[in-house]
Amino acid sequence: LDTNNDGLSAIEPMMEYLNQDTSMNSGLFANFWAQNLIDTINRTEYLSALYTSTSLQYPHLFTGSVGEKLGVVSKMIIKNEERSVNRDVFFLDMGGYDGHGLSKEILQGNLPVLNRGLTAFYREMTYQNMLDKITFVVMSEFGRTITPNTSYGSDHAWGGNAFVFGGQVKGGQILGPYPKSFDNTDETNIG
Repeated sequence: LDTNNDGLSAIEPMMEYLNQDTSMNSGLFANFWAQNLIDTINRTEYLSALYTSTSLQYPHLFTGSVGEKLGVVSKMIIKNEERSVNRDVFFLDMGGYDGHGLSKEILQGNLPVLNRGLTAFYREMTYQNMLDKITFVVMSEFGRTITPNTSYGSDHAWGGNAFVFGGQVKGGQILGPYPKSFDNTDETNIG
């Protein structure tokens, strides 16, 4: 809610309606919902001020759709003690990977954006001495066939992929079966 651009005054009639004396038109839970709205506005303003006042060591690296989102996450992680939070879960998404056709071109456009964002986040968390306190998971919501289809893309498959990093992650491992071959005869390439 943007209180600087008359956003709060735009909802004042609704607030007055929710807080009016009980009548045939008011609900039993009006006070609860009105207070919930006020609490949400206050929390949003607090987080906005916290975000604005928090500096990153590498702000110039947080570019692109993923980088900008990870810049916000970085600031919230840096201020976890001030927010009285000992554990957070942040969910980000990046669409545009459903490449039934021309997968190579899609990946050539998307993977550098993802890589730049992850690099910025990793460098920032390392600088802030927070890397040991995070676990970062990147995953696809569904698997893909290894071999291309006739449109130079890939089709949905039963497997998926994920990679994980963080200071406490024991890395350098492939968990699960790795394909024995990349042709259509390998059982891990069944869609």
